[in-house]
Amino acid sequence: MSAMGRMWAAVALATAACGRGDGPAASVAFEHVTLIDGTDRGAQANMTVALDGERIVAIGPTGKLKLGKVANRIDATGMYLIPGLWDLHVHLFGYKERALPLFLANGVTTIRDVGGDLKETGYLRQEVRFGRMLGPDVLIAGPVLDAPVVANAIGAGRYATPTAEAGRAAVDSLARAGVDFLKIHSLTPPAAYFAILDQARQRGLPVVGHIPDAISARTAIDSGLRTVEHDWGLAIANSPRGPTIVASLRAAIDRYVATAGPKAKLGPLFQARISANDSGAAAYDSATAAEFARYAAERDVWFDPTLVVLHTQARSNEPEVRNPPELKFAPKEARYEDGEPPKANPTPADIAAGRARWEAAKHKFRELVRAKAKFLAGTDVPVMPLVPGFSLHRELELLVELGLTPLEALQAASRNPAQAMGKSDRGTIEVDRRADLVLLSADPLANIANTRTVQVVVVRGRLLERATLDRLLQDAELYASQR
Repeated sequence: MSAMGRMWAAVALATAACGRGDGPAASVAFEHVTLIDGTDRGAQANMTVALDGERIVAIGPTGKLKLGKVANRIDATGMYLIPGLWDLHVHLFGYKERALPLFLANGVTTIRDVGGDLKETGYLRQEVRFGRMLGPDVLIAGPVLDAPVVANAIGAGRYATPTAEAGRAAVDSLARAGVDFLKIHSLTPPAAYFAILDQARQRGLPVVGHIPDAISARTAIDSGLRTVEHDWGLAIANSPRGPTIVASLRAAIDRYVATAGPKAKLGPLFQARISANDSGAAAYDSATAAEFARYAAERDVWFDPTLVVLHTQARSNEPEVRNPPELKFAPKEARYEDGEPPKANPTPADIAAGRARWEAAKHKFRELVRAKAKFLAGTDVPVMPLVPGFSLHRELELLVELGLTPLEALQAASRNPAQAMGKSDRGTIEVDRRADLVLLSADPLANIANTRTVQVVVVRGRLLERATLDRLLQDAELYASQR
């Protein structure tokens, strides 16, 4: 009988097999499993992990761990148990509730929506937490705090913060609305930026987001930015010309906004940012980069590079990158374009240029990896061609390509997010932690791509076996095909 066959045969015979010992009772016990608990302990063979409802109640070597009555004993011989995965950079627009089953089918049990309609994301968070909707836990920021020029141009999902007073008022308003954290963007004026961070600290809310165009990476981190999203600002931080480049960019933005007034467009502002970052990259200095990395590694800041979106944008002219098989799960309304579209007939030179851009993107993080800075796993789904859940596995693979070990990549999607977001109830497989778990059929420490071999997902204590996960995917594919 196969490993999966033994496992589900054990479930079927659980009532007859369970007995009463000296330990805690459990609703589920995974036995004979190789445990990768998200800490630095690595793999632990032949372990038992017992759950009771939404909590992990006991962990120990199989045959030695004492348990009381166990409703379901699952023989997980040959399998690997890891913490539930997180995607730290998600936007739910387009997919909305249709994203949730796709995350679960891929072992993602917590997501962080980093900017969207507060009513929509708040509704989804509420329905999941009250058990009326099946999905990962949803952490929400509500609208992104940004400059008026961006808020006016984009509208939905943006909150204009032109001044320090407006920044503090925005924090207070969103705190009353019950957000889990705040998201700040590139063009937020410095006075508003510093006020937002100060007010958020008083409110006990983490602030995540871009390194603002008009502020250096060091200043942003020193001011309390909890997680740095994407790669913007890092090329400037890695250059000895960094302070000059930031001052020049800030002056260029101020001049353009003052001249254009209410007719200001986003294109020139984006181009000014790109030019500034190109200038930083051209003046890269390994000693400056190493010193910044050492500084960042010692601070309470996490880096969420969203490598998968950088990769797909840089190499979008390659069909295998642009058209992954999981696109069949993406309905038309969720296919969000950002960046330059691929060329209809790319040349070998186009392909080579895209690969060079990808190598340059990775280079910005090289010294941070060497310095053991803290990393997170986020994807920026639904930017094309990313699909919820599937993109997280690719992100883990790219983190390993960047230089993290497979264990460090797993921690970037489990332990680290829980620490960064102040969620001490999850992130690792330890007693009293929430029962968010993923059972794999292959070893992710041998090959990080094995995180794709999901057999069982446990979300808040609820077991979803492979057949259930397959049905979720079948429903998603059918829905997408009809749009």
